[in-house]
Amino acid sequence: MLKRNSNKGAATAKVFMWQDYVGIIPGVAAAVLGVVTFSARHVPVWKKFVITALTLVAIGATGFSQWWTLHQRKIEQDRRSQIEERLGEFIGEGEKWMAIVSSQPGSPVPENEINDWANRTESFLKKLGNSYVIRFRSTAGLNTSLSLTGADKTHNAYWLGLRARITRLNAFASEFAGQIPSQPSDPF
Repeated sequence: MLKRNSNKGAATAKVFMWQDYVGIIPGVAAAVLGVVTFSARHVPVWKKFVITALTLVAIGATGFSQWWTLHQRKIEQDRRSQIEERLGEFIGEGEKWMAIVSSQPGSPVPENEINDWANRTESFLKKLGNSYVIRFRSTAGLNTSLSLTGADKTHNAYWLGLRARITRLNAFASEFAGQIPSQPSDPF
């Protein structure tokens, strides 16, 4: 469903890696300053120990800060990956229902199962924020004039509703993958 530009992603990853370690520069500068001060002969011994202690604190604080930043970024990346994975599961299930509705125009629409899918999807989206639920339900910006050939109103309504919701889920997955979806995000 989601197309990724591996070259763009690789270049972005390299930039973040470089930026992640720029924060250690103050700690390195403090270490150099501490070594220079400690080796100076005209500085009293007590000042050397104070400067050394402050240098060690600066190095430790810088190192911890960098570790914490990378740790938090990893947690956020894992969270986004889990959300993206779950959205993909909902997309796959929705596409299955869409295929059933379109391939069986003479049989009854599996309304309960489709509504159950939509309710479970909305329950998950509520955890991300109410705006996701609102957008999931919306057909704004989508082509709603499409229909199934030879199908009744019920089949058309369910097929179109599924199509709109799958389109929204694809847009949400693109957002969590760090991609900008096209306007409008309509895979069909």
